[in-house]
Amino acid sequence: SEGETLDFVIDNKTITEAISMVINAISDYGFVLGNIKIKGEDEIIGAYSTLNKTAYDVFQYISNISQSKWSTRMVNENTIAIDFYDPSLMPRGKNIEYNYEWFKDNLINDLSFNFGTRDYRNKQVMLSDKVYGNIDYIETIVANGYTRTFNTLSSIGTIKKISVNGIEKTFTTVSDKEMGMEANFYYKSDTLVFESNENESVYSAGSQIIVTYTPLIKGRQIVYNNDEINRISGQLNRKGIIARYENRNDILSSIELNKVGQSYIKYKGKAEIKLTIITQACLWEIGQIVFFNSPINELKTDY
Repeated sequence: SEGETLDFVIDNKTITEAISMVINAISDYGFVLGNIKIKGEDEIIGAYSTLNKTAYDVFQYISNISQSKWSTRMVNENTIAIDFYDPSLMPRGKNIEYNYEWFKDNLINDLSFNFGTRDYRNKQVMLSDKVYGNIDYIETIVANGYTRTFNTLSSIGTIKKISVNGIEKTFTTVSDKEMGMEANFYYKSDTLVFESNENESVYSAGSQIIVTYTPLIKGRQIVYNNDEINRISGQLNRKGIIARYENRNDILSSIELNKVGQSYIKYKGKAEIKLTIITQACLWEIGQIVFFNSPINELKTDY
């Protein structure tokens, strides 16, 4: 969406003609007109100035007024087609069933979903599948009398406290150790290991080492791109609406899913779901609409 801005007026044009005008303006970048399967594609739209707007912004506007969706697809390494489509006009493929027999018959390897909002003004992105947990872990480790290395159950994000037999000890990171900082214990983030100072004696067998740490867990990280929100606000004279985008495949009930949904501040009336299926079979054609007969009510819809 950060490409060159446009500078022309769309006036007395059909929706199809308006799409073509924008694509012609960015054709030097390898974009071509793809498939247009939407309702009212020959309807005339009102005058619309593209001044200081990117092609992305204009496509979003056309998508909103025509109640359609749009996407890009690679034709070859130098060409990208832009398609506009109305889900209700898609041919229907066979339903997705959530049971052992259907998975076995259709050679399904994996099924997962993303539950979130993807309005173009909200540029939150997933940065990593490892994020800091919001609850500190406390573990008790019993020394064996001969090793200086100790293992935690989860990856260490940040150590908060270490005590040995009730006596609090100092600690720092391996990086700080390499810079000359002395401590009783050293640790490295994103590992299961912390170790005692080699200049000190080994802790005797049976010594209780209690470590409190913030773990790194599989989860999501949410980032607000305020620069992008302000850019859109300045160009369209709209407030950028904050939404949250989360990758979730750990939800097993409608109640949990509703709790996630209630945490969103959404641009549209409901959060969107992206369903991903990995299979060894060719089940559907591109452009089909498919119903998921899911055991979770919020996922039971067309895709």
